[in-house]
Amino acid sequence: MATATKGRNCWFLTVCYDIQEETPAANAAGTVAAPAANAAGTAAEGETSECDVTLYSFECVTVRMNRKPTSEDALKLVIEDINKLTDEKILNGYEWTILHGADAGKTVKVWLSKENQNNFKAKHDAALVYPEIVTFPMTYKVSEDDSGKAVYEVFESIQELAQFYLGGLAYIEQCYGAGWQMKDSLKAEDYVL
Repeated sequence: MATATKGRNCWFLTVCYDIQEETPAANAAGTVAAPAANAAGTAAEGETSECDVTLYSFECVTVRMNRKPTSEDALKLVIEDINKLTDEKILNGYEWTILHGADAGKTVKVWLSKENQNNFKAKHDAALVYPEIVTFPMTYKVSEDDSGKAVYEVFESIQELAQFYLGGLAYIEQCYGAGWQMKDSLKAEDYVL
């Protein structure tokens, strides 16, 4: 949906679109275990059945323009917003379960800034190319806790570092794929002004 509203000395373009969200409790098949209903329509304790669940929310964006917006402007705004949401998801969404140290077993969000991505790649690649020079264990700051205290991971081997690095790459690819899918599902006719 797109609307253009004339202001005093400008125009306001507002676009809204659906965002399909992942269901946190989904299993590998993409279904969610839900309580199984009995004949009375209530769930018996401990019983579950699987049902397909997809959650939707809406993203709305408004921009101020010094000319009357076009339908092309509306579609471009949606694409730009999807790109921004994809980048934010990459930056803030990768989760890693700490393998060693005081925080072992704790799942943390890894800050995947471009700088961190480059640093992780450089260490990973160096460890593969120069195994006699790059030594393990290797310690990385991978996150911060709620109080801002650094959370570190100690990689004991190239295999552990590769698991971390390649997991991050797979996550980034997954985020881009979801963004591409959202953009591919856009219909220009939904944004005609």
